[in-house]
Amino acid sequence: KTATGRPAQVGHIAVNPKQIPYGTSLYVVSLDGRYIYGYCIAADTGGFVKKNSCTIDIYMNTVDECYQWGHRGVRIYVLD
Repeated sequence: KTATGRPAQVGHIAVNPKQIPYGTSLYVVSLDGRYIYGYCIAADTGGFVKKNSCTIDIYMNTVDECYQWGHRGVRIYVLD
C-alpha cells in the first residue's frame, strides 16, 4: 500500500507532499513528448525527497517498463 492507503498500482505516483498534496490529480508526459504516463494521482512519498527539487516516482507493472521509461525529465500538469 501507499502512504495514503491506496494500492500500489499504475496511476498512483510518489511525490513530495509538501510540493504536490496527496490526492492531487496529475497528467505526466516526458519533456520530449515521446513517453506519456498519463493521468495519475499523488498517492505516495518516495525516498527521493530532497530540498529544491521536484521529483516524482511513477509506478510501472514490469521491470521492462521501468527500464524503457528510465530516468527522465517530465512535464507535470496539475488537473485540480
